[in-house]
Amino acid sequence: MTFDIDKFIAKMMGMAKVEYGPNKIEAHKISINWKSNILKAEGKKGDDGKIIMEDKFLLLINNQEYYAEYLKLSFNSHRALIKGIFFTNKDNLFIRSSKLKKEYDDIFYSDKISITTCNREVPHYAITLKKARISNQDKIVSESVQLDFLGNRTLSMFLLFFQIPNKKRGIIPPSYGGSSEKGLHIKKFGYYWNFNDIIDLSVTADAYSSGSLGLNIESFYKKKYEYEGNFSYEFLIRISDSFERNTWKIIWKHNSTQNAKVNLYADVDLESKNYSKNILKKDVSTSNRRSVIRYFNSLEGIPFYSLGAEVSLNENLSSKKNKIVLPKIIFITRDLYPLKFRKNKNSWYTDLNIRHSVELKNLITYYREGIDMWKWKNFSTLVGLSRYGTQNKLPISINIPIWYLNLIPYFEYSEIWYWQFIDSDKSIKKKFSRIWSYETGVELNTNIYGTFNFSKNKNIETIRHTFSPSLKLVYKPKKKDLFSNEEDHDPFKDFPFKGPEKKESLKLHTSLNNILEIKLKNLDQKTGKNIKIPMLDQLEAKWDYDFLNKKFPWGDIEFNARTRVIKKQIQIEAKQIYDPYAYDKDEEFFVRRKCLAILRNKKLGHLKEGRLSISTNIESNSDSQNPIAQLLKQLQKKQNKENPDEASKIYMPFSIPWSLELKYSYIYKSPVPNIIYKYKVASFKLSFDLSEFWKLGLESGYDFHNEKVIKKITKINIYRDLHCWYMKFSCSPIARKQSFDFTIGVKSNILNSLKHERDNVSYENI
Repeated sequence: MTFDIDKFIAKMMGMAKVEYGPNKIEAHKISINWKSNILKAEGKKGDDGKIIMEDKFLLLINNQEYYAEYLKLSFNSHRALIKGIFFTNKDNLFIRSSKLKKEYDDIFYSDKISITTCNREVPHYAITLKKARISNQDKIVSESVQLDFLGNRTLSMFLLFFQIPNKKRGIIPPSYGGSSEKGLHIKKFGYYWNFNDIIDLSVTADAYSSGSLGLNIESFYKKKYEYEGNFSYEFLIRISDSFERNTWKIIWKHNSTQNAKVNLYADVDLESKNYSKNILKKDVSTSNRRSVIRYFNSLEGIPFYSLGAEVSLNENLSSKKNKIVLPKIIFITRDLYPLKFRKNKNSWYTDLNIRHSVELKNLITYYREGIDMWKWKNFSTLVGLSRYGTQNKLPISINIPIWYLNLIPYFEYSEIWYWQFIDSDKSIKKKFSRIWSYETGVELNTNIYGTFNFSKNKNIETIRHTFSPSLKLVYKPKKKDLFSNEEDHDPFKDFPFKGPEKKESLKLHTSLNNILEIKLKNLDQKTGKNIKIPMLDQLEAKWDYDFLNKKFPWGDIEFNARTRVIKKQIQIEAKQIYDPYAYDKDEEFFVRRKCLAILRNKKLGHLKEGRLSISTNIESNSDSQNPIAQLLKQLQKKQNKENPDEASKIYMPFSIPWSLELKYSYIYKSPVPNIIYKYKVASFKLSFDLSEFWKLGLESGYDFHNEKVIKKITKINIYRDLHCWYMKFSCSPIARKQSFDFTIGVKSNILNSLKHERDNVSYENI
């Protein structure tokens, strides 16, 4: 430190530090004029007179770190001139400026600012803002914006407002691409608002060279400890005569958080009738779509009861049969224990449990192809299809412990009220109907544990077997026909509640479940405890017997098994369902006989359904415990010793990280002996790193029954790490609808809209 008394200047060299209030400066060289109250700071210059990144000085303002080459600061006015400044925010955005002027209240002005997520001295890409104003490190207002990639300008636009760190508001840049169906397009170009900490909104537009325009509205909202959700609306106008003129889609998800008294839940997925037809690459992966809105209120002012309300739409995409529940209102009690008092709270009868519910429901059933529910002219038709009713339920049960057994008798009374019915001529008639029924039964279950301990010199310490038998006897009375003696006529078809069974039944349901575990003496390195290996996660047998069915009292026999073998790396699941009765061939058809198959031909019965699934995941890392991976390594080591030249041709080099998912599925179905359906499918997902930056993936499957590759799931995936950017390419080369997707974008989530996407679809290959 040196002082110049005549010039009123103090100079510090080396590890200089100055603190004033919450702010701090650490620099190689600092000078202070105590007469003018001006501070100057500089970084360490190299032999070429330039300051590299490592030698820039630190400027700390309100806990925000800045690195700069030069600073001139006035303590009187708090204004400053900063050159070569560089800083990051909490979202890992790197912001640079060659010259920055600081005004009051931490407001900065600059002729040019560079924003990027690349941490290199010369970034791969940057968003450059000209004539910019930075306010509190969360707002950036600029005259124009341009995108520089590898030092070249690629995109420029004029903005009134551009926001980066906190996403207050700003223009959303578009993505460009094209397809064989809709031509060239500009997608997701619009504007973003973040109104406050609770809700935001984005409005974007799509334009296609085929003459179509699209509008997308999306909003996310969240209030801590109360609710959260999102809403999106998509609207597409097509000028082409081959399509419906407009289509739309609405998605709404909402959930109340941490509120047990009042709760609103929504999972809505609605679309216009021709949306799936008009939107390209629409893949219906499931045969059902459900939209539901639920409301729950604990009704603190009403003792015991709670209120639930629901509106739902169930769409069966294969049969085109839709069901609308509008509305469903239910009053239900919690579990009530009327015999539980303080004096006798430990008595067995105190577990007597009673519940009561009253449900009001209106159901509309229609076929989508015949009626478009979104058109006003069909409103009266849908109203005419309404079927409404009320159901009361009163279940009573009690758990009686008897030694090591649980005896659970129960009784459930149900009563349905309808004000209309379907006559034999299929016309709707008005009449009040009261349909009552009941169900009663008793269940007996327990858990039996068996343990076998081994001697001290054995690696196995214990084998434990858990056996869980269960018996359940259920009686259901016969349904009383109120209107017609015709067996094929149902006066309450497509009504909201299911009535009693048509036949009286007294069924005994039997279930036997087994779990088998082994405990080894070897200690787990992570937990320090003995290793437990599940030999059988499930081995279950189920069947039932109807005492009132004189013709076929025995029900289907079902077996379920699930296990993980060889250090839990291979998962195996199996299922079999048998019809216990024998079949005789009568000309071209098989007839079911009363005789049991085990008595006639010593077989358990006719196999109606069988399923087998085997899956595993193999990784090449050295710590992998997968036995297949270890076996491959051992084979490779052995081959390397015997013939190293041939080994490189046969085995995949383990120096390249890779992973492989394998799955084999076998499905067998046979409703009757002469009708058999078989499905044998093997699928795999292979991915490996060609280098530090290149990743390659392949997905495919083979149908053994049809002896062909499954074209739909065959894909090739390529990923390229471009440091701060990424590139993804995926294609389905042999699918019926050939397609490819290409994306290049920024890794950072905060700049996820900064990307280029290209897709193409062809329908020629069938």
